[in-house]
Amino acid sequence: MKNVLPIAIAAVYIMSAACADPNESNMQYIGQMKDSIFKAYPTVASITIEIKDKRTLDITIGDKHLFKAVPAKQQQEATEMGIMALRLFPKNTDIDKGELVVSDDEKSTVVDRTTATIIPINIDSLRKSNKQ
Repeated sequence: MKNVLPIAIAAVYIMSAACADPNESNMQYIGQMKDSIFKAYPTVASITIEIKDKRTLDITIGDKHLFKAVPAKQQQEATEMGIMALRLFPKNTDIDKGELVVSDDEKSTVVDRTTATIIPINIDSLRKSNKQ
């Protein structure tokens, strides 16, 4: 009976760590990334950054200029934000892909994805190309 309590406490601790919100553990890096995006892209009016399923970086921005830009320019900016994420997030992160969601609604961080432009970010490829 004496051994059951420490085992139960350890099990609860392990289970709670496994269920931890990835956004909570990465809040510092998410905050740094928001600040960096605002500095690098002065036309961005709103930003939301989330980590979904511990592997997907989801960046949602309100920027009329980028929303209207040609697809090549949008992809270039998405790639640059992916490179920024690689610099800011820990090297051992599980993030391997992402999306840049661009909206022309600069006042809201809640975006209708059906009217927004969604640009994929292949963070895993960026990570591999930066190692060479």
